[in-house]
Amino acid sequence: MFRALRLEQALGTKSKIYYKYEGGVRGEPQANTSIPQAYYNKMAGRKRIATETGAGQWGSAMALAGRSSTSR
Repeated sequence: MFRALRLEQALGTKSKIYYKYEGGVRGEPQANTSIPQAYYNKMAGRKRIATETGAGQWGSAMALAGRSSTSR
């Protein structure tokens, strides 16, 4: 958990705001399944992948997977 000090200051609130950073976690299930999906889609010649996302985890995982498969 991290405290969002600058957000608190920008809002001018006395409340303490915390957030959970998940960008560096490699064990999340979305990344574990999106990386192979991006790889196999690339091998099939597909240039684009579309996905639906609710809270953003799946979209972020697909972006990570796409970047990983194109940088090699």
